[in-house]
Amino acid sequence: TLRRHFALQLDELETLTEEAMAPVDVLIICTTEGPALSSAELASMRAWVERGGALVTSAFSNWSAHNHFAVDTVGWLGVRTVPHSRFHSQNVAELDLQAAGTDNEAATELLTGPFGRPGHFANLGESDFLVQPDAERYGAVKITHRLLFYPPRAVEHGGVTGMGRVLVCSNYHWLAYKEYWAGGLFAYRHHNTAEGNALRPNQALLLNFVAGAVAARADPYCCGRWVPSPAPPHPISNH
Repeated sequence: TLRRHFALQLDELETLTEEAMAPVDVLIICTTEGPALSSAELASMRAWVERGGALVTSAFSNWSAHNHFAVDTVGWLGVRTVPHSRFHSQNVAELDLQAAGTDNEAATELLTGPFGRPGHFANLGESDFLVQPDAERYGAVKITHRLLFYPPRAVEHGGVTGMGRVLVCSNYHWLAYKEYWAGGLFAYRHHNTAEGNALRPNQALLLNFVAGAVAARADPYCCGRWVPSPAPPHPISNH
């Protein structure tokens, strides 16, 4: 799906350093089966986001191979994980910009285009997390009960994203094809598209997120609107 719409280069980073992350537009990180991020890695990741990086991260805490339960992975965002939280069954939540209570331009772009209006978010195995008051001060937008979006917000104005953006979920089943991961819902199709919603909402959500990130990296002062144009490969990395 990403290759169909973007010049894509996929890299896997063993260690997060400022040098390794410099050319990366979008980072998808999951620490469920790995060790906790080191203080140096966390600092590098935060600096990269502030310079315009787009991060997709997970607050999954049903279990943790190294017993850190993603505490530091998302703690800097004002999110507190709940160790051994319930592994929730498949859930389909409605996505509504008005219900999210924001007129932020980046959030509007995420939920209304340019790849269509997601309308719904389907996921499996989500775990609960607590949204602390700090998250609201940082500008977090609560898209669903277990999905947060942090739009660009200057650090000097109280944000943690700077020129970047962050999407926090609590399980990556929504990003996986079912052939790759049992229960993968990336190709999920919602039965009701009469209201103009995207046929495959999870795909539209990711594509809108990536589009906004790449556009902003190309022009930090742009309004976030995506205008397709020839471009060199934009790395998307996993850690």
